[in-house]
Amino acid sequence: MGILQNISSPIAIFDSSKRLIVFNKAYVKLFSYDENWLNSKPTLGEILNFLNEKQFLPEDEDFPTYKRKRNDLFNNLITSFHEIIHQPDGKTLSVVITPYGDGGLLYVFENITYQLMLERKYNTLISVQRTTLDHLHEGVIVWGDDHKVRLVNAAFSTIINSKDSIEIGQNIADCMQVIPKQKMLKMMFDRLPLKEEIVISDEKIIEFRYIPLPDGSHLLSLVDISSR
Repeated sequence: MGILQNISSPIAIFDSSKRLIVFNKAYVKLFSYDENWLNSKPTLGEILNFLNEKQFLPEDEDFPTYKRKRNDLFNNLITSFHEIIHQPDGKTLSVVITPYGDGGLLYVFENITYQLMLERKYNTLISVQRTTLDHLHEGVIVWGDDHKVRLVNAAFSTIINSKDSIEIGQNIADCMQVIPKQKMLKMMFDRLPLKEEIVISDEKIIEFRYIPLPDGSHLLSLVDISSR
């Protein structure tokens, strides 16, 4: 019990009679329990009743069915079971339920509200960047120090006259035949900003800009300047 108190993740352990036998302070705080009540060893069913009354369980769940399924885990659970709980107050919990001892269950909780918020913001940012890039007339490609493409827009393939679409994860050498290999290697080795013009056909001249990125990756932009 002393070791559990030093663990930040809320933890609850139930024995084979479905009674709470071990919990830590983080578990008490997570659901605003009366610690004296928890010390009386309530059953999982009684705890679920409390959580339902306090609106800590998902609103879209049929509570009697939810309660029955959780109680059934004492007899049916063989390996760890993972559950995501979206609470009415906007919080999201990750719950891992694992068989414990002879017929008991171990619950480990994690509040993942902040992580999900960051993930949504990141996905929104990526979506905005993707939409912006795909509407540029300028061709843009980014690859990492592993020489794998991380980002590319549609205009890039058009400018280099590529009949095949360039895919994320593709080797940069397979996409950049328009620029001599030695020049590409020198740019990547020197990691210095560069701007040059290159003729790729009798009718097409492109201007390319190389920019080394802070995380060790590389950015190349292309503009068709033939009409100039």
